Parts: sequence; structure tokens; C-alpha cells
Amino acid sequence: MEQCGYKLWPYCIDWAATGAMLGGFAAIVTGLAVIASALLAWKTYREWRAREAYVHDRQKAVEILSAFYEGREVISAIRSRFIEKSESEQAALAVVGVTPANVDALSEFGKRQDMTAEVMVQRIYAHAGYWTKLGALVPEARALFSDDVGHLLNAIFLARRKVELAARHYAEADRQEQVNMRRMMFSLPALGANPKTDTVETELAEAQEKIEAALERFIHRPET
Repeated sequence: MEQCGYKLWPYCIDWAATGAMLGGFAAIVTGLAVIASALLAWKTYREWRAREAYVHDRQKAVEILSAFYEGREVISAIRSRFIEKSESEQAALAVVGVTPANVDALSEFGKRQDMTAEVMVQRIYAHAGYWTKLGALVPEARALFSDDVGHLLNAIFLARRKVELAARHYAEADRQEQVNMRRMMFSLPALGANPKTDTVETELAEAQEKIEAALERFIHRPET
């Protein structure tokens, strides 16, 4: 009869089989630990990716909305009715090539209208850095958020285009056309004017309301 290595009444313990069984259990436990670690690593990775996406989308939404606000300020500065002396002098040089000392003589040559329009154009070009930044953001807004957000951001460009076209054609337009063009070129005075007749400002205000609504959920949503 085969001897038992150890006898625990009334059974014999087969150490070889027991060792094999315990080794199997250890392998199972190790496998489960590996699987649990992998699942935890995947969960951590997904949370990290979600966090990164949240931060990126929020930063880009803030950047786009800030660019829109800046654009409204730029358009407002371009359309300001107040023309500084330095602007008049630069416009005079561009229009008729006179020296700054002879700016007052421009009215004799019927160039005041050209000079006014030139001031607007120069103001537009003075913000070249902003236009470059805005041009890069428009396609990003479409790709990251929606075509609507890109279109709304592009409203700044459309406002600039209206002002620039009015300025470039102002001098040769007839009197009635000039009245309409001046509404495009200049913001209306704060007192005694109906804001609804300022179509440039009205359209920008509407676009701002819509782009704020579109980006709000990316800027103010709870952090995940």
C-alpha cells in the first residue's frame, strides 16, 4: 500500500496534488489581479482623456468667445465718430499727398469725403493682428464645435466688410447713398437715435447672444 506523506484522519494528504492545486489558485488570483489592474488603468486613462478634452474644449470656447468680444470692441473703435488729428493727417497724405500742415486746405479740393473714408480704411488695417487671429479661429470653431459657431464668429468679418465697402465707395456715391453708407461707417450717437437703425451693431448683438448660448455648456458645465 502507498504510504501517505501526511495523514489527516481519515484522509491522506497528497502533497503533489495539493501543490498543483494551490499553484492553479495562485495563477487564477494573479490573472484576476492583472485584469483588475488593466481595467483600473483603462478607467484612469479614460478619465484622464475626458479631463483633457474638457479642459481643451473649455479653453478653446473661452478663446473663441473672447475673440468675439474683442471683435465687437474693434468694430466699435473703427466706427467711432471721433477722428483724431493724427488720423486726419495720415488720411490726408494717403488721399492727396499733402503735408500735415496743409490738412485744412483739403476742403478746397473737395477731398474731405475721401479723407473720412480713408480714416475708416486705415483703422481697419491698423487691427491686422486681430484679423489674422480671428481668421485662424473661425475654422477651429467649426471643427471643434459646429458650423453655426464658426458662422457666428464670422459675423465680425462681415461687419468689417460692410464698413470697408461703405468707406471705399463713400466718396463717389450720391447724397442718399452716402447717408446709408454713413450708417454703416459710423456708430450712431448714444442719444437721440434709434439703435435698430444701426444694422451693423444690431447684427453683432444678435450674433453675440447666439454664440454665448452655443458655447455656454462648454464653458460652464461641471468638471468631470
